[in-house]
Amino acid sequence: MPVTRLIAVLALGLLAACSQPARVNEMAVFTTGGEALASERAPALAQAVTIGTIEGGSITTGVNPSQVDNEALRGALELTMVSHRIYAAPSQARYRLSGILQELRQPFFAFDMTVTSNILWTMVEAASGTAVWQDLVVTPHTARLGEALLGVERLRVANEGSIKANLTELMRRLANFRPGAPVAPTAPLAPPSS
Repeated sequence: MPVTRLIAVLALGLLAACSQPARVNEMAVFTTGGEALASERAPALAQAVTIGTIEGGSITTGVNPSQVDNEALRGALELTMVSHRIYAAPSQARYRLSGILQELRQPFFAFDMTVTSNILWTMVEAASGTAVWQDLVVTPHTARLGEALLGVERLRVANEGSIKANLTELMRRLANFRPGAPVAPTAPLAPPSS
């Protein structure tokens, strides 16, 4: 094999091994019609919530491990809210939902990679800024060796799965929202026992 061809193959291999950021569509929670929508269980939220600030994410540079950045988390949240029919344009929203990604706990190396996301979600009245709901959602997700051969890909899949699980749990908890209820965070979701 000529040297230039060998160099090209090695360069492609190195590029394939570089970390990739989490993908918005893989983190979003799309309803399939069979489950109850958050807007159906909490009518006060139907097309009434916009997105506030999203903080705590990190950018994937290619040499560091796969991460979830603020814009990707915002995009996944928006798609999820639209699917659950609670999203409203900022000018028409009654509430504003913000999130702080407090931790994205990742393994350094593992065959089966478990990532846990801790996101503090806060909803305020759009007009007054008064907090009406707050909850810490903690969700793990494990990506198995069979899902992705390369460790960097498995870590990205685990990141995406953990955020998707977090958004799923967020919609479940928001479905129990009742205006006027006291603002008190509930206990974080416990990781499943193995």
